[in-house]
Amino acid sequence: MLVSVIIPTLDRPKLLLRAIDSVIRQTHRELEVIVVVDRPDPETASAVQSVNDRRVQLILNPQPSTAAGARNAGVDQAKGEWIAFLDDDDEWLPNKLERQLAFAAGRAPALISCLSRLVTPTATYIWPQVIYDNSAPIDEYLTAARCSGHRV
Repeated sequence: MLVSVIIPTLDRPKLLLRAIDSVIRQTHRELEVIVVVDRPDPETASAVQSVNDRRVQLILNPQPSTAAGARNAGVDQAKGEWIAFLDDDDEWLPNKLERQLAFAAGRAPALISCLSRLVTPTATYIWPQVIYDNSAPIDEYLTAARCSGHRV
């Protein structure tokens, strides 16, 4: 099952290479990585082109379009049955996609599943506390941590 991983980026080639590497190291191997550079940025484009993996694709937006616009540009080119978003300053554990696909098997077609470990100089947080199971409205799920007093 092909997963299209969309990574919007701008001016952070070193962080981006770490993010791409975390996708390439996934135990689920059937994937494509679509990196969208959100305006001309030769250093970042060169970093992406240095990755020796045919699954990595580069899209260069001629004009900035915001992170959301860059994600949409990536989705427009995606060929996967599943779409996964990764920010350029984040990285995944090696079995992330495998575990998410296993969780999704046999469930309703609409599924959002993600937990993040946020590491700061003073603390580490897991957010949100539970994986979304489609039992509540998505807007309530996405804002629950903020409403409950957690700082993210």
